[in-house]
Amino acid sequence: MGKKDLSLKTYLSDPARYADVYNGSVFGGAQVLDASQLEEAATVATKSDGGLEVETICDIAMRQKAGGGLFALWILENQEEMDYGMTVRVLLREALEYDRQVKGLRRGNAEEYREKSGELTAGEYLYGVKRSDRICPVVTLVIYWGNKPWDGPKSLHEFIDFGRYDKRLAEEIKKLVPEYPLHILNLNEKNDYSVFHTSLRTVFELYACRADKGEFADYVKTHKECRRLDTETYEIIGKLMGAVRLSKIQEKAEGEEEQQDMWKAIEDLIEDGKAEGKREGKIEGKQEGRIDKASQLISIIGSIMEKLHCTLEEACEIAGQSVEEYRQAREFCQTVK
Repeated sequence: MGKKDLSLKTYLSDPARYADVYNGSVFGGAQVLDASQLEEAATVATKSDGGLEVETICDIAMRQKAGGGLFALWILENQEEMDYGMTVRVLLREALEYDRQVKGLRRGNAEEYREKSGELTAGEYLYGVKRSDRICPVVTLVIYWGNKPWDGPKSLHEFIDFGRYDKRLAEEIKKLVPEYPLHILNLNEKNDYSVFHTSLRTVFELYACRADKGEFADYVKTHKECRRLDTETYEIIGKLMGAVRLSKIQEKAEGEEEQQDMWKAIEDLIEDGKAEGKREGKIEGKQEGRIDKASQLISIIGSIMEKLHCTLEEACEIAGQSVEEYRQAREFCQTVK
């Protein structure tokens, strides 16, 4: 994802959005995760044991503190391309985090063990973990932004070949291997985003329109929340859509209001085209009015295609013109030159 990935990490690192993406996807809209309890955690997990060295890096991690101590660790992974080994990748990252917590218990118990060695069981003294010790849960959510369907394994069992020739043996072995499901928010599927309470709802719903610029424009025009978007949301939508004009709106709006009207920006594209068409369409003669109108239409469509990175058909739909009208305008202008 490159720069887009970095922007997503920054955008989703906001505790309110982070809590919202979990509450809206994993918990079905129930307000389970409290943003006020979240703080950023290390994204790197390592293990060095003799000759074995392992390191994993996730996109974002947040620790949740409640009751004065660590309650849980919530990990987020952004995926644009398919990783068919995602199940094991997530499993390894979570296992290393559990291992880190166990090491912390051992370090914390070391002093106490020296003073109370006689009160410990042989196992507690030998391995450094008390019978009453507990570790905190680790949860990972994968957000899939890809354009292709998610056709990879969604659980450990789906990834494992339990045997294809002896079905009875395969079923018995499967019972012995714990299942390990992935938590995936697949943005390539139709989802109900009304359960999201932050600007993520607008981002996800607009992202669902990414393949149809006409639908995208209709959404922006008919949803009032698009009239007052914060600059961060405006920028991330522009980068996800590949729309340079939208992703750089904060540069244009420097010193102006922090909230932006996305529909106004799309209208501005049309107005920019009209102004450019007027400059190019100033030709003397009886047909000046018709030439001026045709030049404006060509300029408008061209401006939308360039700045929103869309097709001719999509640009015409946004501008409220047919492709045939655009082609007739081009033919006319070429004829009179």
